[in-house]
Amino acid sequence: MDFNRKAVKYPLVRLLLPFIAGIVLQLHYAFDPVYARFLLLLFFLLTFSLIICIRFISAIRYTTRWKEGIIIYLVTFFMGMMITWSHRPPKICSCTKKQETLVFQAKVAGTPEIKPRTVKAVLRVMPFSATNVTADRSSRVLAYFRRDSLSETIHYGDLLTIKTMLAEIPGPKNPGEFDYRKYLFYRKIRYRVFVDEQEWFRTGRDVSGILALAYRVRENVLNIYEKAGIEGQELATLSALTVGWKDELSGDTLHSFIAVGAVHILAISGLHVGIFYLVLSYLLGFLQKYRYGIFIRSVILIMLLWLYAILAGLSPSVVRAAMMFSFLQVGINLQRKTYMLNSLAGSAIMLLIIQPYQVMHVGFQLSYFAVAGIVMFYKKLNSLLVITNFFLKRIWDLFCVSVAAQVATLPVTLFYFNQFSPFFWLSNIILVPMVSFIIYGAILLLLVSPLPGILAFTGTVMSFLLKALLGTVCLFSRLPGAFIGGIHFSFIETIILYALIISLFLYAMKKHPRYVIYSLAVIAVMLAIITGRNYMNHDRLSITFYSVRHGTVIGFARGKEHLVITGVPETGRNDIDYNCKKHWIKNGVYRHTTIIPLDELTTNPYTISDTLVSVLPMNGNVLLNFYGKTLFFYRRNSYIPVAQKPLKIDYLVFCPCHRYEQPKIPAMVSPEQIIAYDHMGVFPDSIRIKGTREYVRLHDLKKKGAMVVNIAR
Repeated sequence: MDFNRKAVKYPLVRLLLPFIAGIVLQLHYAFDPVYARFLLLLFFLLTFSLIICIRFISAIRYTTRWKEGIIIYLVTFFMGMMITWSHRPPKICSCTKKQETLVFQAKVAGTPEIKPRTVKAVLRVMPFSATNVTADRSSRVLAYFRRDSLSETIHYGDLLTIKTMLAEIPGPKNPGEFDYRKYLFYRKIRYRVFVDEQEWFRTGRDVSGILALAYRVRENVLNIYEKAGIEGQELATLSALTVGWKDELSGDTLHSFIAVGAVHILAISGLHVGIFYLVLSYLLGFLQKYRYGIFIRSVILIMLLWLYAILAGLSPSVVRAAMMFSFLQVGINLQRKTYMLNSLAGSAIMLLIIQPYQVMHVGFQLSYFAVAGIVMFYKKLNSLLVITNFFLKRIWDLFCVSVAAQVATLPVTLFYFNQFSPFFWLSNIILVPMVSFIIYGAILLLLVSPLPGILAFTGTVMSFLLKALLGTVCLFSRLPGAFIGGIHFSFIETIILYALIISLFLYAMKKHPRYVIYSLAVIAVMLAIITGRNYMNHDRLSITFYSVRHGTVIGFARGKEHLVITGVPETGRNDIDYNCKKHWIKNGVYRHTTIIPLDELTTNPYTISDTLVSVLPMNGNVLLNFYGKTLFFYRRNSYIPVAQKPLKIDYLVFCPCHRYEQPKIPAMVSPEQIIAYDHMGVFPDSIRIKGTREYVRLHDLKKKGAMVVNIAR
């Protein structure tokens, strides 16, 4: 009963859960829209009738109120489904399966990103109808323009005419690989185009609307930073901290922030908006002395918060934070006891009504879990120590905030990123005050921008602060044990870990022994899952042919020992991590992986533990045996002596020199299957053996994705 009384105080939290459940269900199963509309209409009619009946009965019997609650939850659930359906990205219909060249009009819908060879931009394609293709609604498309002097001038709002082929974004090719197609789908992007220099031209520009204003304001702010003499990674860091512009951040800088668990500092979120909110609240505090002062203060605060959101380019993270603090301020203005979780849930519901796909954004999940964790855990943690010293009290407060946010976001962090930073508390204690001073300094930069002398001096001070920030982050990232990676966490384990956190929190609040039993039960389930996974991984014996852009990548796994043979050059090793790392982490072999260049196998045999991977060099070709499975790495330019009887092998692997050529089976081998890597082009499903009527199966990794061969012991 105590739990029920507590729950009554948070009606929006109770409504948020079925609303999110409806959104997630519709996203994963995409129910038929006509059927869903009919059901919703019928459901609303029945709901209206039932609520009237229940209200009438409730006047006599209080015990029937739970029925009304169930109906409200069901209505909220179906609302989530229908709102998600109404926001679905349009599908461009084609009468044929063949790709055709299309001519269409598009508007640049975001700030273009200049890459080494291309200019990447999101386009809003206008409705069009071609011979065999129809688009009845405007849709978002990811475009890659060949980089030249003209494409570098593309800006937000440009109107373009494009003549090219439209293609659906492909899914992941390897097990466990990041699903870029799903990532873009949750941002309402289903198609991509590659545009050459002669396939597009600019027809005009449309810079009306609040988003265009946001981009113009952000561009002006970046110009002020440059005029102040801030440059290099200091400028890139300041741009990321204040206006959310992260394109100029180097990989080393980003990796350092990730390693110390402070990457959230670089993304404008509740931290930055909260600092801005506290400054404004303090500066406008005098208004509370006057009549209607609280109302006027709240209006000004909310207006300035959204002005800052516009300044930051209306990125999803800053919009979330602005919405959150706006709800909080409205509650304060009504002079009611503000329940933070209720305000948090209200802002989430509002954002999801506007854009339901945000529920699948990692940033959305991390932001709300972090704030919810601070609301739920901060006071309890803070009360563990009573500190009277002002300076030590501030340090303790920051420590408690960091721990509360980290506890709430830990399961999500492990699930998505497979890593943990043990020194997060230390980095946040030092970095958060530094970031606060930098944000104050950025505000001062904007205020003194009309005064060149003061602007230059302020810019020098800001450069010093930014260098200190980057140096501190770099120092922390080099500490022993600052970064623990390769942690596999499934979705079920994420839910179980949240159940454990909630059970321990309830025990800390109520001191009831049943919560200890719940916690122990959850721990037992978690240990059972981990033990089962480790047992399966320990007994694994497999060969995996990965689909990687720059060359051959083959993994040989025996338990937790893992040997990777690759023809990918050193410059392409990041592609191996991107395509294969998640699979290695899932199988528990990431920390035990040895990567060997294919060229070295022509002279040296390698072993996995006590099991020999037999290697026989043959004039630049390699014959390899792993637990009875024979692989032959064939290079066309190599001389191979012709044997009287072909050698039977399991897999014939063609090496990079066969690019865009029809593979030919060497006469000395008789393979069961051919492996064609995606750098070779696209080939049929089988190849005929020369001089016979026999065919050999061909696995095209570009078309079919990676191939995993499990070997029975």
